[in-house]
Amino acid sequence: MMNKDDLIKFMNDIGIGMMLVFDEKEAYYFKYGLLKKPEEEAEECIGMHVRQGTYQDGVYLFEGKLRSMSDLQFMFYPYKDNRLQFTQWQKEFEPVYVCNDGVKDLEVDTPYGMYLIPAGKYVRCHKDEYTYRIDAPIAERIDRHNINTVYVKDGKKTGYGQGDNEGKIIEIKGENDGTN
Repeated sequence: MMNKDDLIKFMNDIGIGMMLVFDEKEAYYFKYGLLKKPEEEAEECIGMHVRQGTYQDGVYLFEGKLRSMSDLQFMFYPYKDNRLQFTQWQKEFEPVYVCNDGVKDLEVDTPYGMYLIPAGKYVRCHKDEYTYRIDAPIAERIDRHNINTVYVKDGKKTGYGQGDNEGKIIEIKGENDGTN
C-alpha cells in the first residue's frame, strides 16, 4: 500500500498537480484524490459522485463541493476487470498522476493513452509519458480502429472500435488493421 503522507510529500515537491488514488477493493475503485495548487500545501479534497446508469455507472470527480456540472473535473467508467476509462479530463489540473494502491494491476484509459499500472505504483498521465503505457492516445486509436468494439487476438485485447460491431467482442485471426 502507498503511504498517503509520502504521496502528499511527493505532490508538495512537484509544486502543482493532482494525484488520483485507486484501489480495486474500494467502491468504484476510487480511494481518494490529492490536489496541489501553487502556494498551497497538497490536500485531500477530491469528491466523488456516482451517476447510476442503465448499463454502466459513471463516476464524477470534483474539487470541493459539487454545486453544478461545471465543477466536474474528471469522469470515468469503472469496469469489473480492474479497468477505468476516463471520458472527461480537465487539463487545468495537470500534471495528473494516477496511483494504483491495490494489489492487482490497474488498466487506465486516459486521453494520453492506455496505461497498465502495477500494484503500488503511480504514473504521470501525459502525452510524452511512456512508463506503463500499453497503447496510444485515444485520438490515434480512433484512426486505427472503429471505436467501442473490443478486438481480441489470441485471447488478448488488441484494440477498440465502433460502428456495426458496437458492443461486441470480435476474435480476429490475422493482424488487426481496423477493417474487421
